[in-house]
Formats: sequence, structure tokens, C-alpha cells
Amino acid sequence: MNTVVVEAPERPVRPLLVRSRPLHLGLALLLGLGLGPAACGGGGGGGGGGDDDDSSVDGAADDDGADGADGADDGADGADGADGADDGPEVDAGPGFEQVPLIEGLTTLAGAGITGTHDGDRDTALFNNPVNVVMTAGGDLIVADFDNNLVRLVTPAGDVTTLNQPTEDTVFLRPFGMVIAGDTLYMQTDGNSLGLPGPPGGALWRMPLGGGVPELVRDNIGRCRGLGLLSDGRLVLSDRQGHVVSLFDPTSGAMSLLAGTQDTPGFADAQGAAAQFNEPYDVMVLADDTVLVADYGNHRLRHIDLDGNVTTYAGTGAAGSDDGPLADATFHLPKGLAMDAAGTLFVTDTGSHLVRRISTDGQVTTIAGDGAGGWKDDPDPLLGELWGIEGLDVGTDGYLYIADGTVGEALPYHRVRRLTLPAE
Repeated sequence: MNTVVVEAPERPVRPLLVRSRPLHLGLALLLGLGLGPAACGGGGGGGGGGDDDDSSVDGAADDDGADGADGADDGADGADGADGADDGPEVDAGPGFEQVPLIEGLTTLAGAGITGTHDGDRDTALFNNPVNVVMTAGGDLIVADFDNNLVRLVTPAGDVTTLNQPTEDTVFLRPFGMVIAGDTLYMQTDGNSLGLPGPPGGALWRMPLGGGVPELVRDNIGRCRGLGLLSDGRLVLSDRQGHVVSLFDPTSGAMSLLAGTQDTPGFADAQGAAAQFNEPYDVMVLADDTVLVADYGNHRLRHIDLDGNVTTYAGTGAAGSDDGPLADATFHLPKGLAMDAAGTLFVTDTGSHLVRRISTDGQVTTIAGDGAGGWKDDPDPLLGELWGIEGLDVGTDGYLYIADGTVGEALPYHRVRRLTLPAE
């Protein structure tokens, strides 16, 4: 039987996994003056984050819009009519690109190789470095559109709308972490309420799930890109910059350390402040209120109970992509975690450009990506290609949805991908 491969005709030559990134001097000067861009800025607004990625482990081109594709698509919602061609009203002609078909296997739900802020159907909507996704009970997907400073809603058909409205006295800059609590969406931004990166920087916000103006909950919380919800309503926050996992009570405003040594990267299975992480990323709260952590820099997944006891859940500590039992499998810079109703865990193994599955019997299997790194949709997910995969979530429709961005480089990866889950 013949298979049809959908591949980007303009696909660039693949860069090496280890890359250096130029310093955006103008951006740094703006940040030093506290002049970060306002929320809901135009497409391509990669400025303002001042990420600490130059010190990332393994020299990996980590992360997430540290410099974005600055100026790549300034204010571009596409070809906005022929400005000045006549005196009639301007008509938004859309971004003017040809979207690939939506197929089974590994496919593009929305987005393209160009940046923009355009809302609309999957044939017109654009992102700028989408970094995280979370699924609503109604089956829609919420996307952290990092370098656009936007939070977007995507339907299963790929229709995109913007949820967050402009803030007035604060700066909503570079959203990443997200978790839903009832009808409230909690969001983390890398910039604090002044748009400054810190350290500690960062801010925690909330917004009605249906959209609105983000409300500042707590400022200067660090770079807590992983958010989880405990059964008692407290939030779990993993601070990749401070190397700690903390608990936050939205009712009282109290924040307390759960595990990790503040500002000290390392590896130690221990309790509380004696334990060590190396850039903890996403978190997954399990049914018993214990927590799994993607320990990015240690190439491991860790487990924490609410007494702060930390153990290694999976991974040897060596960077790799070996499948097998939990104790023998290897990971390379894991970031995102998601779990289905049956307890199967999914991991974005960012350094390997792979999606991994951990079954309930403790077996690690690669389910998507050929490991080369790039963009290719394919009916066979193992022949498809992924690039800057970070946040992911399991849909109510049984698909796995993945944010596939640029990991902070000026590259043409600005998509939300959909994966047909293979049978175990």
C-alpha cells in the first residue's frame, strides 16, 4: 500500500543540535530600562524575556524563545491588503500560506513555518513559538504562544482565537506554564509584572477559562514553567531557574519549598532542601497527590511525595533515547509531561526530538519522531519529524497534542502538532 508523506517544501537545512545564539543587544538594552513590550503585542515580538539559556546544560539550544525570531514578522498578521493602493477600507487578506492536510499519524493541527498573530481557521492562523498546551474538559486546546505574549484557544478542527486581553498596569510577557483549576486558568510568565526577567523574575497570573484580562496573583516567583494542581487546590510550581519545586496556596498566598536546593543545580535523591534538581521543567500531579518532575538537565524523571521525599522515577542520567524498563531507559533533556485516564505517561524528549510513552507496567517506548529533528508530517509517526517539542496534553478525543516551537531560535517551527496514539 502506498503511503502519502506531507513534507514542507521549503524545509531548511537541519541545523546541528548544539548551536550558539547571538545576543540581541537592543533587546537587552530595552530590558535594562524596563521597557518590555505590552501584552498582546504584534507577531514576532520575541523581545523581553532575557532567558538564561546560555548557561543551559549540554550546550543545547534551550529554550523557549530566549531571543525568539526577533523582527521576523513584526506586527504581521499577513498581507493586510494593499495598503495605500486605494482609498477604500483595508481588508485583512490573511497570512497567505498553504496549510498542509490534516492526516492521521503525526500531523500539523495549526500554525506554519512563518510567524504571526492571526486568528482564524487552520488555513490562516499563525503562532510565534508555541511552547505549551493544556486541554479543556470541552475538548479545546489552550496554547501558550510564547513570543507573541498571547494565550490562544485551538479547536479540534484547528480554528484559533486569542483568549487574553491587554493588561493596563502590568506586563504579560512570555507565557509558558499553565494549569486549569475549575473555570480558572493559571498561567506563568517568564517576565515579571514589569516585563523584567530577573532573577527571580517570573509571575503567576489567573484568567477566566473563557478568556479575559490576566490578573496578577504573585510576582517574582522565578521561572516556574511547570504548574500542577493538587486535590486541595494548591499549585505545584517547578522553577527551572531556581532548581526547586514549590507549593503555592492561591487562597492564602503562602508559598513553601517542597524539594530542591535553591539556586543550586545538581542531582540528589533526598528530602526537602537536601534534594537537588537541574532545571526542573514540567510537573504531573498523580492521583495520590504525588508529583512527577521532568528533570531536564539531569535527563531523568523524578518523583516527589508531599513530605518532600525525592526519588528517581526513570532514566539513568546519561543523555540518550534508549527504550526499555524505567531503570534502563535514557532520556535527553525531557521537558513536557502528560498522562491519559489509564495512567499512561507521555514525555517530550526535547534533545532527541522524540515523543516517549511510559506504560503502566513501566516500559518506555518511542512513539513519534525519527530523531533527526525538523518538521515532517507522516502517517507513520516514527517517520515524522519534530523540532522544539515542549508542552503536551492528551485530548478528550484520544489524540496527543504537542507544542512544536523553535526553542528560542530564528527557525521556521511555529506549530501545534497532533499525534494519533498507537496501540500499546
